Amino acid sequence: MLDREKNILDKALQVFHQNTGLTLLLESEAPANHLIDCTLKLVYRDEQATLLATAIKQNVSKATAIYVMNQFELFRYKSNTTIPNLLISNYISENIAKELIANNIFFIDCVGNSYLKTESVFVMILGQKRIMEKSYSKPKAFQSTGIKLLFALFIYKDLLNLSYREIAQFTGIATGSLSEILNSLKENNFLLTLANGKRVLVNRKKLLEKFVIGYQEYLKPKLQSKKYKLLNNNLLSTWQELHLENTAVFWGGEPAAALQTNYLQPEQLSIYTAIDRKELLQLFRAVPDEKGNLEIQNVFWTKALQEFFPQKNCVPHLLSYVELVLSEDSRNLETANIIYEKYLSDFFESN
Repeated sequence: MLDREKNILDKALQVFHQNTGLTLLLESEAPANHLIDCTLKLVYRDEQATLLATAIKQNVSKATAIYVMNQFELFRYKSNTTIPNLLISNYISENIAKELIANNIFFIDCVGNSYLKTESVFVMILGQKRIMEKSYSKPKAFQSTGIKLLFALFIYKDLLNLSYREIAQFTGIATGSLSEILNSLKENNFLLTLANGKRVLVNRKKLLEKFVIGYQEYLKPKLQSKKYKLLNNNLLSTWQELHLENTAVFWGGEPAAALQTNYLQPEQLSIYTAIDRKELLQLFRAVPDEKGNLEIQNVFWTKALQEFFPQKNCVPHLLSYVELVLSEDSRNLETANIIYEKYLSDFFESN
């Protein structure tokens, strides 16, 4: 557990005790790159303590909440456990709190908001306001250009140790920006330079979390993502018969996951493209609709990087995983976890 997370934990537990008279104690810390940060126990009178699988986050945005709920689900699946989940943060807004409550996720924060429910205890305190702090600037590594670089580094593992000029060729990112982003990764404890000069990504599980959230909050809004309605819903069962011969068109999301796992029947089609959308809309026979079942967005990688994609006309496992996690569709979470376990966990859970 990092010092920053330990400070949040200590403060939140102190405020929770002051507000409720209840005591939460640290039972054990989880190893690095684990799905949770620690296990807490609720001590109440002479009853058996209630264990809580706990995640600690500095800030909780909508994307963070979605990601944390997925990690809790994966933890339950991998650990074969039913112990309740607890999210701890500096501050949890009322809107996020209501979403967590709806998904039966307990929470406490450093200003007094809390939700905890056992057979003998029920606590729900909402509406406590955030203490005004100095303005916070998102590190460059987790803004849109940084997310593009991380995507490339995750897909082409040897890229990190090429020259800045070569990295720029593979990513389309200027060398000056590359230097700033790599320094940002180093400052945030995600990049080490070894004695032999080799650069290595560390704390990769946390870095994956930053990537997922940064993709949703910073990069995706710049991809001109739009939804369309299929005029022929039979395409949801025959989409694989659409041969995407153009090398600038890629299945994403549910269809990509279906190709990668043979497990999911898509209900929403996702496409990344670098060609004129009119051509695609004619192929799919689709019209604009904010609640449609086809989403088209721009590619954000270079042709050079495409050489490292495992399947033609299909995004890499990492991106299909991210889209499934962020979909907020319970159908997709199990498939996302299959992709993570089979294709991603070895890299992100080992440093």
